[in-house]
Amino acid sequence: MIAVYKSQHSENLYKVIDGRLGDAEFQKIMLDERNIDWIPKIEKAIGEKSTFIAVGGGHLGGENGVINLLRKQGYKVGAIKL
Repeated sequence: MIAVYKSQHSENLYKVIDGRLGDAEFQKIMLDERNIDWIPKIEKAIGEKSTFIAVGGGHLGGENGVINLLRKQGYKVGAIKL
């Protein structure tokens, strides 16, 4: 997972996690629903001041990943070099 993270391909991170959290319902609760709930909170935080947001790698990719959800809201999202 670390090598995939360093490659900055968020979709591949989701593929690494996909199916490893148990059944589809558990994964939906642990990733998708949490990500969807975070978006308004993230928008509020970044609207108030300069903000750095960190989440676990499994939350980045996928249709309901944080990156895709923020992009759907019109935000530009990119990786930073560490």
